[in-house]
Amino acid sequence: MAVAAVRLELLDPGGKWLVLALAVWVLALAVWVVVSALHGRIRRRDAGLAKLVVTAILVLAFSTKLRDRSTVTQDSFLAVCVVLLMLCVRLRWKFTGAAELLPGFIMGMLGFLAALRHPRIETYVLALAVWIVLYAFYLPSETLERSGAETASEEVGSSSSTSTSAKKELSIFLSFNRGPDIPDAFIDFLMVQLTRSGISVFGDGIKLPEGEDLVEVIKRSNISIPIISKGYASSESCLVELGLMLECRRTNGQTIIPIFYDVHPLDVRLVRGSFGISLKDHEMKGTDGRTTQAWGRALHEVGGLDRFYTADNNSWSNYKLLKQLLLDVLQLLGKWDVKENLVGIQDRVEEVMTKLGVYYRDGQSVGLNGGDVLVVGIYGTSGVGKTTIAKVVYKAIASLFDGCSYLEDVRERFTQSEGLKSLQNQLISDLLKRSCPMFTCEEGAHIISNRFHSTRVLIILDDVSHYDQLEPFIGKLSWFGPRSRIIVTTCDYGLIDDIPEVAERYEVEPLKPDQALFLFRRHASHALCFLERYDSLFDEIISVTGRIPLAIEVLAPLLCRTPPALWQHTLKMMSQSVDPVERVLMASFEFLNYETKEILLDIACFFVGKDIANPFSMWSACGYDPLSGLKVLISMSLVQIGENNKLWMHDLLRNLCQHIVKNEDPKRPERRSRIWNHEDAVSLLKERKGSKIVQALNLKFDSSCHDCFTCEEFELLPGLRFLKLGKAKIIGDSKNALSNLRWLNWQGCLETFGACDLHLEELVILDLSWSKVAHDWNGWSQIKMPQLRILNLTRCTGLLMTPDFSGFEKLEILILEHCSRLVKIDASIAQLKCLVTLNLKFCTELSMLPEELNHMKELRELLIDGTSIKEIPSTLANMKKLVTVSASSCFSLTGLPKSIGQLEALSVILLDSVKIVELPNTIGDLVQLKQLSLRNCRSLGVLPDSIGNLGSTLIELDVSGTGICELPRSITNLRSLKVLKMDSCFIRKFPRDIGRLTNLEEIHALRCRSLEGDIPSDIGELKSLRMLVLAYTRISSLPSCIQSLCCLQSLDLLNCNRIEALPILPSSLTWLHVISRNMKVMPLIDHLTNLKELCLGDEDLEELKLPSTQRMMNSILTWVVDLSFLWPQRFPRLKMLELSHSRITDLCLKDECLPQLTKLVVSGANLRRVPQLPSTLSFLSVVGCLSLKRLPTVQCLKSLTELRLSYSAVREIEGLGELEALEIIDISHCEIQNLEGLSHLTTLRSLTLLDCDHLRKLPNISNLRMLKILEIHRCREINNIPDLQEIRSSSEKLRIGGCKEEDSPEVRDDFS
Repeated sequence: MAVAAVRLELLDPGGKWLVLALAVWVLALAVWVVVSALHGRIRRRDAGLAKLVVTAILVLAFSTKLRDRSTVTQDSFLAVCVVLLMLCVRLRWKFTGAAELLPGFIMGMLGFLAALRHPRIETYVLALAVWIVLYAFYLPSETLERSGAETASEEVGSSSSTSTSAKKELSIFLSFNRGPDIPDAFIDFLMVQLTRSGISVFGDGIKLPEGEDLVEVIKRSNISIPIISKGYASSESCLVELGLMLECRRTNGQTIIPIFYDVHPLDVRLVRGSFGISLKDHEMKGTDGRTTQAWGRALHEVGGLDRFYTADNNSWSNYKLLKQLLLDVLQLLGKWDVKENLVGIQDRVEEVMTKLGVYYRDGQSVGLNGGDVLVVGIYGTSGVGKTTIAKVVYKAIASLFDGCSYLEDVRERFTQSEGLKSLQNQLISDLLKRSCPMFTCEEGAHIISNRFHSTRVLIILDDVSHYDQLEPFIGKLSWFGPRSRIIVTTCDYGLIDDIPEVAERYEVEPLKPDQALFLFRRHASHALCFLERYDSLFDEIISVTGRIPLAIEVLAPLLCRTPPALWQHTLKMMSQSVDPVERVLMASFEFLNYETKEILLDIACFFVGKDIANPFSMWSACGYDPLSGLKVLISMSLVQIGENNKLWMHDLLRNLCQHIVKNEDPKRPERRSRIWNHEDAVSLLKERKGSKIVQALNLKFDSSCHDCFTCEEFELLPGLRFLKLGKAKIIGDSKNALSNLRWLNWQGCLETFGACDLHLEELVILDLSWSKVAHDWNGWSQIKMPQLRILNLTRCTGLLMTPDFSGFEKLEILILEHCSRLVKIDASIAQLKCLVTLNLKFCTELSMLPEELNHMKELRELLIDGTSIKEIPSTLANMKKLVTVSASSCFSLTGLPKSIGQLEALSVILLDSVKIVELPNTIGDLVQLKQLSLRNCRSLGVLPDSIGNLGSTLIELDVSGTGICELPRSITNLRSLKVLKMDSCFIRKFPRDIGRLTNLEEIHALRCRSLEGDIPSDIGELKSLRMLVLAYTRISSLPSCIQSLCCLQSLDLLNCNRIEALPILPSSLTWLHVISRNMKVMPLIDHLTNLKELCLGDEDLEELKLPSTQRMMNSILTWVVDLSFLWPQRFPRLKMLELSHSRITDLCLKDECLPQLTKLVVSGANLRRVPQLPSTLSFLSVVGCLSLKRLPTVQCLKSLTELRLSYSAVREIEGLGELEALEIIDISHCEIQNLEGLSHLTTLRSLTLLDCDHLRKLPNISNLRMLKILEIHRCREINNIPDLQEIRSSSEKLRIGGCKEEDSPEVRDDFS
C-alpha cells in the first residue's frame, strides 16, 4: 500500500497527492480485507483496527515525506516508527492477528529508507520484492499462531485413526471471544493439554474439517466449552455458537462445561451488566428482536448450568482449574484408562503378559497360567518406557492377585536415609492391605520371608540398578505363594542375568518410525504447523531422538518455541551429543529462562514426590513466578503434577539436573547452589566452608543420631532459602544467620532450643511436624518470623496449648492435626487476621473453640474432625469468607448455631457421626452450599423445609444412617442435586415429583427397609441418573419409563422380595443385581450387551444353606416350571454372573457368548443340567443345586483357581485332575462320592471338605507340595488319609474331625 502511494506521488508530484494517496489506500484496504477474509486472517475488530491505523499512518507518512523532505519531517517519521514498533511488539501478545503488524511495519521501514536515498520506481519494485520474500518467510510462523490448534488436532486425529481405526474420534468445541478479557496463555494452555490428550479441538479461528459447517462440527463434538468473559456477548458469532451448543444439549444430550472468566454466573443467568448492554447494542445495530431474545435465553440457560468452572486473574487458581477441567473432560470422554493415550503400548503390554503367563483376551486379563512363581525383567535404555509398561501391566492384572505392591524409584529410595526400611514397610502394608506400624529392617525382612508363603502376590520393583536392591524383597521365590508374579525394571541387562530365578526377559525397544512421528505430533503444541516444507526434517527429528518416547515428548514442545527456520540448526546442535535423551533434555534446559531453571533444579534436587503447595509458596516468596514456570515445565513435558498434587519428573531428567548442579563445581560441594547429600551438607557446616552461592541444604538426621550446629556456621550461608534440618539442633546467638531463609523444614525437632535471637525475616514456611515442641518452647520467643505464612505442627504431641501467635500476623495456614494432647488454643489466635485454613483434625482432647475465632475474617477452612468440641460458637457468622466446615466424628457436638445461615460463602458442611438433633432453619440461607453430609447422625429426625432454598447450588446430600422418616416436600426444589444418599434410614417413600431433580445422577437407598410401594413414574425424567441402589428395600415395582434412563449404568435390586416383574431396562446398564422371592417372570436382558456384572434370581444364596431334609422338602413342595436358560445373546463385557433362580432347569453358557466371564455362581433347587461352562472361568461356585447330579467336564477350565460346591447333589467332578491352575477347593454338604484326579493338582493350596457323607476316601495327596490348609470335618465315611504325617509336616493348618480317620492317634484335632 505504501509503495503504491509513493508511486502515485512520483508520477504526479504536483497533483492532489493527499486525495490520490487516500484513494489508493482505500482501494488497497478493500483488496486487503477481501483477501484476508478469504484466508481467515481477520478474527477480531481489535486486531483489524490496529492494522488499519498503522497502514493509514504509513501511507500518510510516505506521501508527506515525498512532498516535504525536510529534517523535521524525517525526524517526525522516525518517531512515529518507534511508536509503531512498540505498538507491534506489545500488541503481538494481546490478540490474534496482531503479529501481522510487524511484517507490515518492516515493509514500511524498507520503503521509507528507499524513498530517502533513491526516490525512483526501481527502488520501490526492489523494496516490494524484498517485502514479499520476508512476508513469505514470516507467514508460516504467523499461521502457526492462528491455526496451530486445528492442525495439531487434525494430526492427532489422523494419526489416531491410523493406529486405532476402530476408535471413535473425540472432539471438543471451544467458544470464546479472544481479546484483552482473556489472556492468550489461558486459552493456549487448555488447547495444548486437550490436544496432547488425543482430543480434537475446534473453535475460534480453527479451520473446520473439509465438507463440514459449524453446525455439524458442534453436533458431533462430545463436549462444548464456552469461555464466557465480559466481552463474550459482544460477539455475534459467540452467541450463535452458544445457541447451537444448547440446542445440541437438548436434542443430543451433549455436555456443556462453561468457564466463567472474571464474571459471576448469576450475572450471566440474569443477563445483566455487560451482557445486557451487549444485547442492547446488537439491537441498536439492527439485530432482530427475536434473535436477541433467543440469545438472552441462551445466556440465562448457560448461567444456570450446574457443572461449571469459574476463573479470574489469579494464575495459580487458573492452573488448578484447567488441570481439574482436563481430568473431568477425560473422565467424561472415557479416556481415563492410561492405555488410551500411550503410543504403541498395546503390543508391548500383550508381549509382557505372555511372558508373565497371563491369559489376555480382548484387552482384558482373565487368568494366570501355571502354578510357579515367575519373575520377569523389563530392561531397556532410559526413557524408553519401561516404567509406563510396568504401570499399565500392574493396573491390568492386579485383580488376579491376593495382594499387590508397586515399589517405584527403588534405586533412588535406597540412597535415602532409612530407604530400605521405607520400602519394606510399604511392601508389607500393600500386601496386607492395611497400614502397619514401622518395622525395623530385621523385622521387615522376617515378615517378608515368612508371612506370604500362601499369598498370591504381584510385586513391581521399578528402576533397580543393583542386585542388592532386590535381595531384601525377592531373595527367594519360595517366600511367596504359587502363581505370584514379580516384575523388575532396570536399565542394566546384566542385572537381569544376576537374578538366579528370573524366568523371562523383555527388552523395550524404541518406537517404530511411524509411532515416533505420531508421538511427536501429539506432543507438539497447538502452535506447531506441520507444513509439507518441513517433512524433510521428520527423519532427522526421529534420528536425533533415537525414537525414545521421553526424548520425543520433550523435543516436540521445544521446537514449538523455536522459529521453524532454526529447526535445522537446533537439530544439528543436538546431534553432537551421544545420548539422544540427554541431548534433548539438555537443549530443553538451556531454553528455559533463569527463574524456570531454578524451579526445575529445586524440584530435581528436593521435591520429586512432594506436594506442590509448600514449594509453590517458597518460590513465590523468592520473587519467582511459579505458575508461569510450572506451566512451561509441564507443557515441555519436563515436570508433571500427579495424584494428590505431587510433583514428578523422569529419573533421567532428575539425574541430569543434579548433574548440572554438581558441575557448578565438581570438586567443591560448598561452591554449588544446592546440597542434598547429607555428608556434604555436614562437612560444609562443620568445616565452615559455606558461601553465598548455596541456596538449599538438606540434612537427614534420624532419631538415633543428633547433631548440633551453631548460628555462626549458618551465617556463612547468606543465600540459603531452603533448609531441612531433620533432628539436628541449632545453638548460638546471631541476628544475621539464615536471614534469607524462606522454608525451614525441622520435622522431629527436639524440645530443647539453644539458639538466641534468631531473625528469620523472610521465612514463610515452618514445618515442625512430629516434633517434641511445647507451647513454652524457647523457639517461639527466640525466632522472629514476621513473614510466616504456613505453620505445620502435625502430631506435636507435647502441645497442651498452642503457642503465642502474636508474632505471626501474616500466617495463612495453621495445621495442628493429630496433636492428641492439645486442650486449649491461645487467645492470641485473634491476631491472625490473614488466616485462611485452621486444621484441628483429631485433636481429641480439644473441647472448645476459642471465642476469638470471630476475628478471623479471612478464614475459609475450619477442620475440626475427631475433636471433642461440644459447640460451634455463634460468632462463626463473622467469618464471611468461610467455605468449608468439617466436623465429622465430633461425638460431643450436638448442634449448629442459627447464625450459620449468615455464611454466604459456605459451600461444604461435613457432619458425619455427629449427635445433632436438628439443623437450624437458617441452613436454607447458605446460597453457596454444594455438599451437606449428615451420615450416621442417628439423632437427627427431620430436615428443615428451608433446605429447598438451596436449589441452585446443592450438589450432594447424604442423610444415610439418620433417623429421618420423610424428606421435606421442598427437596424437589434442589434442581442442582446430583447425589442423594439415604442408606439405612427410615424413609418410607420417594419424594413426590422426584422427576423435578433433573440433574440427579445417583440415588442410594440401600437397606431402607421402610421404603415400600411403587417407584414413582416421574423417575423417568431423571435423564442424568447413573446409579440407582434399592437393595434390601420393600419396593414392589419399577415404572416402565425406566427404559428411557439412557445414562443409567448401575441398578441394585438385591433382595427386593416384593418385586414380581421388571419392565424393559435401559441398554446402558453395566451392573445389574436383581433378587426377589416373588419374581414370577424372568427379566428381559437380551439387549443389555454392556453388562459387566449380573446377579439374577428369586432365591437368597444365604437362605439356600439349609439342612438336607428341609431342603429336600422345599424342593418337593416348589411349584416348578421348566425353564431352559440358554444364553441367546453375546455379552462381550460380562465378567461376573450370579444365577439363583428356582425355575431354571437347564443352563447353557457358551464361550462365544461370554468371552470375558471369569466368575460364575449358580444356584437353584431345580437346576438339573449344565452341559457347558465358559473356559475363561477363574471362579466357580455351585450352591443349593439339589437336582444337579453332575457337572460338565471341567478339564477345559485352565484358568480356574477356585472351586466351591455347597448344598448340592453333585456326585463327581469330571476332569478335576486337569485343572492345572486350581488353588482352592471347598466342598460342603454335598453328595460328592469321589475326588478322582485330586492328586494331580500340584498348585492346590487349600482343601476343605465339610459334611460330605458319601465321600469314602481321598486319593494320595502327599505330593501336593503347595497344600497349606487341609480341613476335613464330619465326612463320616472317610477312614483313611494316605501319608497324613507327611502332609502334616508341610501344612500351615491341619484340622480333621468327625471322621473315622479321627480315631487315629496321629490326628486328633491337630492344627498349627
